[in-house]
Amino acid sequence: MANKHLNTFASSISHDLRAPLRQISSFIGLLKKKNVDVFDAESEEYFDFISNAAIKMENLIQGLLAYSKNTAKELNVELISLKPFQEQIVSQLTINNTSSLQFEWGTLPNSVYADKLLLEQVFINLIGNAIKYSSKKSQAIIKIDSLEESERFIISIADNGVGFNMENAKKLFTIFNRLHSESEFEGTGIGLAFVKNVIEKHHGEIWSEATVDKGATFFFSLPKRSILLRPDEESSLN
Repeated sequence: MANKHLNTFASSISHDLRAPLRQISSFIGLLKKKNVDVFDAESEEYFDFISNAAIKMENLIQGLLAYSKNTAKELNVELISLKPFQEQIVSQLTINNTSSLQFEWGTLPNSVYADKLLLEQVFINLIGNAIKYSSKKSQAIIKIDSLEESERFIISIADNGVGFNMENAKKLFTIFNRLHSESEFEGTGIGLAFVKNVIEKHHGEIWSEATVDKGATFFFSLPKRSILLRPDEESSLN
């Protein structure tokens, strides 16, 4: 019931806030065109600040709406093959990336039980973050690997980027909390909260290790057997 209320609240907020935001952006654009020869450079800069703030708010609203929809969404669990899955995700994330990137792949599970669309978003968020926070390195190195335990797989995504202070690690997975300023790295502070929610819905765990200026590693686990399926459902997927 709480999840349903969150989704309803977020949808309402999204609808109520987007209309005035669009008006702000629209009228700023019209005002600039109408007075193109009147405003000086400083005034132009003020208009850009307003426009960028409206864009940031729109992104926050979209992120909050996606987060609430995920919270309320029922899982569609299936047996997923990870090899084509990982290639598709990396291709998607690097197609417009011009920085020097090196991927090092360890051995991943052949297949896992998960909601394919949501697990894809987990990888996109974590690998995307690794790319982003390593972007200031002359050679960004992203390492993706896994560890097999008796009851679960643990997947790790490591980078050699800016890292963070482990005293602040718990804040990472709280919505709207960020450890780096927006002037350093763009972001909404929603992605990792989204990832945590997805992994916990799969009865897994997520945690991190990092050192300032020496990179970060994010780990998440997925059960080997799907807790979310009946035994007859699980056997039919093998």
